[in-house]
Amino acid sequence: SNTLGIIPEERERWPWTMGIALFGLLTALACMRYLALRSTVFDLGVFVCNLTAMSQGGEWWRALGGHIQPVLWGYSWLIRPLPDWLQPLGLMVAQAFMLSAPLPAIARRLGAFPALAYFGFFAVWHNGLFDFHPDHLAIPIGFWFFLAARAGHPVSAALAALSLCLIKETFAIQAAVCGIYLAGCRRGALAGIFVFVAGLVWFWVATAKLIPFFTMDVGVGASAGAFAWIGGASVLGKIWWVLTHPFGVLGHVFGDPGKVKYLLALFGSLAFLPLLSPGPLVVALPVLALSLLSDRPDYYSFANHYTAGLVAPLLVAFAQALPVAVEM
Repeated sequence: SNTLGIIPEERERWPWTMGIALFGLLTALACMRYLALRSTVFDLGVFVCNLTAMSQGGEWWRALGGHIQPVLWGYSWLIRPLPDWLQPLGLMVAQAFMLSAPLPAIARRLGAFPALAYFGFFAVWHNGLFDFHPDHLAIPIGFWFFLAARAGHPVSAALAALSLCLIKETFAIQAAVCGIYLAGCRRGALAGIFVFVAGLVWFWVATAKLIPFFTMDVGVGASAGAFAWIGGASVLGKIWWVLTHPFGVLGHVFGDPGKVKYLLALFGSLAFLPLLSPGPLVVALPVLALSLLSDRPDYYSFANHYTAGLVAPLLVAFAQALPVAVEM
């Protein structure tokens, strides 16, 4: 490959080898961790319980309690043929596969250096080894969106962005921002506007209608939990408060050493190169804001699954910044 990591024709199999290696390592380590602990830890146990209830008991509404996660219906169908003892391992293997799937496309379309960066990026490994959580799907879907947008396929990019809404209601905000990014691309204006509107509408439906209806826990409202410190009694009220109190928000974020370390880990692990190409980082803003505005340390821990929505924007920005860094 040349300086920018473009793979020559005689090494076409290298991306697939790298993807298989990542899949093998993630699968082995995740499964050995589960078998060594003899425990489903936390999230894995919760999801195995819910998925089993959906696949065997017909309790489909479990995908809509607390969070709106229609993608869990697909996972419940996937593990249904497996015996009970094998279902946790099946979920870990499926997760490892989804995290490894983008790597060959990254190598072919973005180059060898971004592929190597993806292979070693801590957020990829923590999403694969942390436990099981459907948030990991934001990584392959995110690359699907960016690669389709770069290739000039707005319909495919729009479909990818809307697929984010199926993971969790918070990703609907990221889908809406994907619409803004897509609208700025060549031939993507109409598709981008549609995605922007659809993402916001789905977020409102999910948070204002579906979650209150399907969730019995009264402590999940906008005035409770990790964002209780933000003014406003509703989601829209809190968004307005954040927009109108920038200094209060900055003080809250940069006054917390844990959040500063989180930012340094995200950008420093990529040599801060994504900052040279900030366009794709627009798509990362909703996920980053939810982490940094939270009062719960696990939201801005680099060892949790909340980094999933940041991987694709950061790596695409890293790939686009490489030519700029070479010329500097």
